[in-house]
Amino acid sequence: IRGSMEGEAGAAVQGGSSVLFQHDELDPPDALELKWTEYYKAVCQHVDPVRASPDEVIRRLVDLASSSKDKHSEVVTGLVFGILADPDAIDETHRILCGVERDNGATSIGCVRQLCKEKCVKLLYTTMQHMMMIVDRAATAGGEVAGALVDLIRLVRGGDVSDGNVWASNAVLTLVERQWKCVVADENLITVSFFSFLRLAADHNELKDLQTHELEFCRRLWEHAPKVCARAGRDAVRALQDVARHPAVEQIWRSILSSQGPVSLDELLRIQCPASVLASRLTAHTERQIMFLMKSVRREGCARHQGWFAALHLANPQRDTLICDLIRYVVSVYHPSNRVISSDVIPRYMVIKWLLTCITTNYGAQNAKLALFIDWFTYKRDCGKIMLIEPAVLLIKHAVASDTKIAATLLEFLCLISKEYLPPAAPGQRTLDNDFVCEGIKAAIVDATRLGVISSASAIFLSPDLDARLRARVAELFGLSESRSAAASKSLPGSLSQHQRAAGGGPPAGDAAAQGGAAPGGNGSGGRSDGSGSGTAASSLAAPPTMLSGGGGGRGSG
Repeated sequence: IRGSMEGEAGAAVQGGSSVLFQHDELDPPDALELKWTEYYKAVCQHVDPVRASPDEVIRRLVDLASSSKDKHSEVVTGLVFGILADPDAIDETHRILCGVERDNGATSIGCVRQLCKEKCVKLLYTTMQHMMMIVDRAATAGGEVAGALVDLIRLVRGGDVSDGNVWASNAVLTLVERQWKCVVADENLITVSFFSFLRLAADHNELKDLQTHELEFCRRLWEHAPKVCARAGRDAVRALQDVARHPAVEQIWRSILSSQGPVSLDELLRIQCPASVLASRLTAHTERQIMFLMKSVRREGCARHQGWFAALHLANPQRDTLICDLIRYVVSVYHPSNRVISSDVIPRYMVIKWLLTCITTNYGAQNAKLALFIDWFTYKRDCGKIMLIEPAVLLIKHAVASDTKIAATLLEFLCLISKEYLPPAAPGQRTLDNDFVCEGIKAAIVDATRLGVISSASAIFLSPDLDARLRARVAELFGLSESRSAAASKSLPGSLSQHQRAAGGGPPAGDAAAQGGAAPGGNGSGGRSDGSGSGTAASSLAAPPTMLSGGGGGRGSG
């Protein structure tokens, strides 16, 4: 460690460059890196005059760190920076760190977690590698690393098969496998790991070895703790569908469908995935920026911000997987307050409409619609969470007035999937069937009307702007009467302001959003007319890959 600050690490940081992060010539020095560099310099200056054994170095640093809690944090942080920035001295620096730290690794693990949350978009892969080494050794020494492992899993981006991201996926997977005891000791980490690697495996159809590695790990988790893995609920069903034909998880899928395993399809579809698990499929940077869009961006300026977000996060050709995860986040994780709803901040349904226009494949479009509507399938009247269905209801309502193609596509999807989503089952295998799904969809519409999200279901879902055959199917699904739709449409208000917070479901709201026009950042029609985007014609849904029958809808794994 002595003399290290005279080497490449110190010279790079002092010269305005960076040893931890991606850095352009015009970028100012990173404030966090500068602070950590100062801590490292203080450590090096303290030990540099000492021509003694490593044990003597540790003793002197312990004396320094013991003077106060803040000094302990500074010394440990400086040593962590030394591990990250100076590969040639990793083993020696880590030995000193283990001798100095007095909180069972909490400070060093806290440094790693801070980098994951604050600097995830800038991290060099060499920095990530050394961060994983710190967590690995801390876990081996008995430290509490469950939170750090979740943060490292979140560094792996969905919808990205670049070389660096593929390396990160493999490296993180190897780490959690090696620390199996730590994983199975924390139930949240089990659920996050199971769901995350299922979702990542869907991106890796062209990387068979990595995909098999990921799914074998998921199978191992399921066999160890199926009830804990099942906490991902209906989103676990979505994730399994994409890879259900892979030999590693095919038996799990079949046992779920047949209710012959520890968890049945009925149970999974009734469980809402925890917000922390859904958020784990977004990097901390992506989560902050999608929240910024929904909390701070006004409708009149949203096109510029959406373009900025798309350039940063949706530039990969494989972005459809990430878009589905973003839709689930918007629907299930973020429920705005009444203050936000009554403001002119961009509403959730407009964010979802814009995300649908970013879809590149028909397969991705079907999965995105499933992500939007899956909460409807088991919705219970009077006790369901209205905020889970509010964005889709408002999206259809405003699309009927401004973009009939999107409304028709979404309604056609609902009509078809309500009859064909669940495969046939032998007597006694399941209590859920497609009739139950239809009832859930009807209950969602009844509650949306009762709680004031919309004033009249007939006026919206049976609009004369929709095709007559589609109106007939919608009327049958929702139990509506076409004879009342014309009269109801005449009295439909442009906006509603009487929303109140539904018991247990947050504010129902959002209907004060502006109507008309395609979502900013879209193509004006809400999708593609060539059948490849979210605005595909209704007939393109004749055989959506989101049906559960046939052993799953694997995109390329079967």
